[in-house]
Amino acid sequence: MCTSFVLYAGQTYIGMNFDISARPIKLTMPNADQLLVQQKDGEHFYPAFGLNRQGVFMNLQMVAPHPAGMYRRGKQYVHIMHVFADVLSGALAPDAIETQLAGKTIVNVPNHSVHSLVAGPRRVARVIEPGRGIVKFDAAAADFLALTNVPLCDVAGAAETAIAGDGADRYQTCYRLLMEYQPQFSIDSGFAVLAATMQTEGDFPTQLSMVAVPEQEQVYFTIGQAVRKRYRFSFADQMIHADVGFAQPWSRSLDRRGVLLAELQLWQ
Repeated sequence: MCTSFVLYAGQTYIGMNFDISARPIKLTMPNADQLLVQQKDGEHFYPAFGLNRQGVFMNLQMVAPHPAGMYRRGKQYVHIMHVFADVLSGALAPDAIETQLAGKTIVNVPNHSVHSLVAGPRRVARVIEPGRGIVKFDAAAADFLALTNVPLCDVAGAAETAIAGDGADRYQTCYRLLMEYQPQFSIDSGFAVLAATMQTEGDFPTQLSMVAVPEQEQVYFTIGQAVRKRYRFSFADQMIHADVGFAQPWSRSLDRRGVLLAELQLWQ
C-alpha cells in the first residue's frame, strides 16, 4: 500500500515505506546512475521504485482505479511505466513533465492502478495520477509533500484532517509528523516518520523502509520490522554498507544482477 514523502529542509529528504505481501525483493543497479527496488510477481521481477544519481526519485503506489487511467494503446496514451523509465534515465525531468507530456493521457499498465511521487532536489516534485491528473508541488507554500493511497487529485484543497479513504490514517500521521519534525529534519526524523506509518499486520506489511538524501548521493534503508539495523547505499562506490546496529562492518557491491533483501538480512 505504501507511504512516501519528500521534504526540503536545507537538504532533500525522500522517504518510502514499501508495503507489499511477502515475496522476493531485490536492489539492483541497471547502470551506474540508477538504483532500483524490484519485487517478484510470478516469474519476473518488476520495478517498485527507484532513484537516480541526480537525486530524482519515482515510485509506483497502489490507488483506486479511475476509468480514464485504465490501460489503453494509442499515440495519445503514455503508460506509467514508460514515464518511470524516462524519469529515472533522466530523459524526463520532474519540472518538464507537464510540458513534455502535454496532449497525452497517462494510463496504467494492464490490471494495475498506481499513482507516483516524482521528486528531486531543488524543491521540484510532482504526483502523477493516471486518469486523474498531475499534482504540482507548490514550493512557495510548503516544504513537503506526502503520498499514501489517497488520490490527491480528488482531495485537492482539503485539509489533511478531512482526507478520508484508503491510506488516510497514514497520510494524516505522515503529514503531522513532517510538520512536527520539519524545523530540524534529519535522517533519523525520516525513519521516525516511516516507523509511525509502517504496517506490521494485514496483507501488505512493510518490507522495506528507505530515506534518500540526494545531495549526499546516499540511500539509507531498513528491512521489514528490523528497524534497529540500518543499511546504507552510496552511489559514490556503488556499494551497500552496514550502517547502524551491526556487529561487523559488512559491505558488498551492487550491480545489475542485484541482491535480495533476504541475503542482506543475514548480516549480523
